[in-house]
Amino acid sequence: KIIYVMQDTGVGGGPRLIFEHLNRLHEKGFEVQLYTLDNGPDWFDLKVPVKSFPDYEAMLNDLKQQDAIKVATWWQTAQVVWLSSVVRGVPVFYVQDVESSYYKDPIIQDTVLSFYRQEFDYLTISEYNKEHLRELGVEALNVRCGIDSRTYKRLPKVVRQPNTVIAAGRSNPLKNFAFTLKAWKRMKPQPKLVLFGIEPMLVKGLPNVEYHIKPTDAEINHLYNASEIFVQTSRHEGLCLPVLEAMAAGAAVVTTDSHGNRDFCFDKKNCLMVEQDDIEGLQSAIQRLLDDKKLRAKLTLAGRQTLKEYQWSKTMNMLYNHYNKLHSL
Repeated sequence: KIIYVMQDTGVGGGPRLIFEHLNRLHEKGFEVQLYTLDNGPDWFDLKVPVKSFPDYEAMLNDLKQQDAIKVATWWQTAQVVWLSSVVRGVPVFYVQDVESSYYKDPIIQDTVLSFYRQEFDYLTISEYNKEHLRELGVEALNVRCGIDSRTYKRLPKVVRQPNTVIAAGRSNPLKNFAFTLKAWKRMKPQPKLVLFGIEPMLVKGLPNVEYHIKPTDAEINHLYNASEIFVQTSRHEGLCLPVLEAMAAGAAVVTTDSHGNRDFCFDKKNCLMVEQDDIEGLQSAIQRLLDDKKLRAKLTLAGRQTLKEYQWSKTMNMLYNHYNKLHSL
């Protein structure tokens, strides 16, 4: 029996990976359930039972009764998972990013890190995270994410629109979308900018910009397929799932070194990598790919080769074996 514990179930790459774990564990015959302070997701087809709680105290009281592998997925869920596993069950911490990076206040950062207890069994999704956790004195198993090849794939009937750039339009400071926007504004002539997300006000009134509000996965895949270049300029990521999705759809990638993407982003091999806040460098990289069809083809082909290491079958086999090992302890 495996219970994943989430604070909320909103749209995001992190929740998506958790839901993929749940669905695929369920398909394999594991007894799995989601505990949350939220409702079940309205944007993902989750096929496992969801139990909602009004607060962490109520959740803790229930978790204490469960003889299960209990998986924390965010630092604020770690306390209830740990406390509920002192007498019954096995505590696991699925760390998609060392979450102190989300806060500027050093007191809050220290508070976050205090929840990374030695007693947890740790899972993570990138070598960068694994090394960061090692610096904190804990060892983690890197269960790389997978890409849903049924959704994110090349669509042969979709024609790529020339001079078209796609990006995720988000205001989160770590995503540094402002960097992307500044470089795009300087380009002459400006390529068409296609964005997706839930914050259209970020580009309100700008010409030659198309913002898709809360598109479905299939719609995002179509947008990737219809664009020549995907741009992601994050300051920091635990992984950066959209880069892999764009590679699967055959879009050429321009990105920054955002730490978690070092496992699969290699400059001039399967992407072009630019320095943080180097506006001229980003502008130049985008223009270079728009102008150079052969380079785009080279990078996209290498991107598809990269994806062979990010198949759900590999990830889940590792996860099945690990959970079975924990169950037998």
